[in-house]
Amino acid sequence: MKKKALIFDCFGVVASRVLGGWIPDNLGTKFEFDSSDIFNKIDLGQMSENEAILEFSNLVNRPPQVVRKEIDAYFRPNLELVDCIKKLKSKKYKIILLTNSSHSFFERFVFIEHPWFRELFDDIIISSQIKMIKPYKDIYLYALKQNNLKPEDAVFIDDSQSNVIGAQNVGIGSILFKDVAQLKKDLLKYQIG
Repeated sequence: MKKKALIFDCFGVVASRVLGGWIPDNLGTKFEFDSSDIFNKIDLGQMSENEAILEFSNLVNRPPQVVRKEIDAYFRPNLELVDCIKKLKSKKYKIILLTNSSHSFFERFVFIEHPWFRELFDDIIISSQIKMIKPYKDIYLYALKQNNLKPEDAVFIDDSQSNVIGAQNVGIGSILFKDVAQLKKDLLKYQIG
């Protein structure tokens, strides 16, 4: 069956890791800090971006505005993948972003500093807006329903093995992302080139 859509993760795939980069670089192991708890709160919309910045600011003893700029600087689009996505989109594949993140980060920073980013995707699903996170099946089912797709219509691309397994568990073909060359090779298995 011909695939109709590609569903991409953001951080670690379409762009660099942001909090996943800043936290180890700035907090390391010198603090007793459970980053998975704070990630889940942010991603589920239970903690605002401002609350998270304030918490990080207190941990590193730097002003919130400094910490915010430091974190923002970690966002770097994977331009090689962006070119690949543009080619796929020109072949009429529906391109979807499915990310665990704070929607305010995208509204405040990504869509302002990189206005083309929004136009790269036919749909952008940000976990904090819908109160669902990967790897739980409800977010994949939501993405499919939102885009009038069946599981067999889509391929999911993520750099997290647990997120890939989550998509596979609902019947979505999936690729564990390492780099663009590997992605292109793996897409051929789905007759996408």
